[in-house]
Amino acid sequence: MDSSELTVPIEVHRGDHAIICKGVRAGRTVAIKKVNVESCQARFGNDLNHRNVVPFLGCCGPRHELPYMISEWMSNGNARVYARKNADKNVDFSILPEGLIYLHSQSPPIIHGGLKASNILIDADGTARITDFALASIAADVQTGSRPPPMRWSAPEVLEGDNHEVSSDMYSYACVILEIITDADPFSKYNHLYRLHRLIREGLRPEFPQSELAWRRGLTNPECALWKLMHECWAPHPERRPTAVQARDRMLEIWSERRARARVQGVGGAIATVI
Repeated sequence: MDSSELTVPIEVHRGDHAIICKGVRAGRTVAIKKVNVESCQARFGNDLNHRNVVPFLGCCGPRHELPYMISEWMSNGNARVYARKNADKNVDFSILPEGLIYLHSQSPPIIHGGLKASNILIDADGTARITDFALASIAADVQTGSRPPPMRWSAPEVLEGDNHEVSSDMYSYACVILEIITDADPFSKYNHLYRLHRLIREGLRPEFPQSELAWRRGLTNPECALWKLMHECWAPHPERRPTAVQARDRMLEIWSERRARARVQGVGGAIATVI
């Protein structure tokens, strides 16, 4: 892709590993990520085609500058911000595993390795799409990305130094659900990161959130089906965690039952925010 096709990008976010800009290419609004790590999406992004994965359009950039990764612009921001702006709606998480199902079903499987709500963007139709493959790896490939994983969302075996697996994505998946439900990072009460790193490796898991927001978004009590699924995703033994397909099927059951109860209680008119 020729960088001359882009308008002058406007910076909208600056992080530790990338600068996110908004621009226009061929009359189409696009997201422009100036990356300072080798991105796995640049390696196989053009081959990914799924409604729950952000479309990757190509790479370009002026000489002697950070490379540009060009993707479709997602007008509703990330999943956490979207849920916050739609706090009056019931958040339906049943669609969330679909992107992981697609990635994990590739041959060999593609492992995201850096799942968090900021890496799940919402398009104009309200559909959740996974993005940011800078940490992604291909199963059986020793390369696990060029930067450390987000600790608060990472499985204990990853923090121990093991390679990412599909099971570690599922651990992170449950952390993303908790993040969206509570509008807070996992383990938000822990400020000392070195101590938190050790505690997670020793078996610490998130506490059940006691808040009205969490209750309204499906975590009604520690025995509810959603919390049980999340805890299964946090199992200390990776092989005991559900797959993305199993999580999707369980989510569909959970939200089907929730809608049925809402109809019986006379609140069936509530709009669902699908994430």
